[in-house]
Amino acid sequence: MSIVDIAIIVIVVGSLLIGLYRGFIREFFSLLSWLLALYVAWTFAGSVAVYLESYIDQPDFRVVASFAGIFVVSLMVLSIISHFLQNLLAFAALIGVDRYLGMLFGIARGVIIVALVIMAGTFMDFASQPWWKTSLLVGYFSPVIDLIRGFLPENLSQLV
Repeated sequence: MSIVDIAIIVIVVGSLLIGLYRGFIREFFSLLSWLLALYVAWTFAGSVAVYLESYIDQPDFRVVASFAGIFVVSLMVLSIISHFLQNLLAFAALIGVDRYLGMLFGIARGVIIVALVIMAGTFMDFASQPWWKTSLLVGYFSPVIDLIRGFLPENLSQLV
């Protein structure tokens, strides 16, 4: 077992434990908050950057600053909303099911994180390194990597 295999196990088991602890409802609303905050920031960063002209000279930095500001504010607002929704959906009878589904969610998240790291490692030519070649687990992530490639733009999917 190589260091890569140990890292894979730590990532997947760590994500599993976080999912088990937090439960599915909390994990779901957390992920939804992040995705919505990214969407809002991506959609409105250019429009808000115009209002920063008198404060920031460089146009690219204005867009980055507006993206970051919108993202942080959106994430805070969405996190507050999701907290209230979590409390509405928290039923004592469903805690066990919520935790079990959270564990499954955690496993899926861990596998996706590892697949993305493996894709990045392939792009950075880690595949030629001995510690990568001796990994027992890297090959098992090929189906997940192929699935992720299907969602990437064609020019990016050819790189990884």
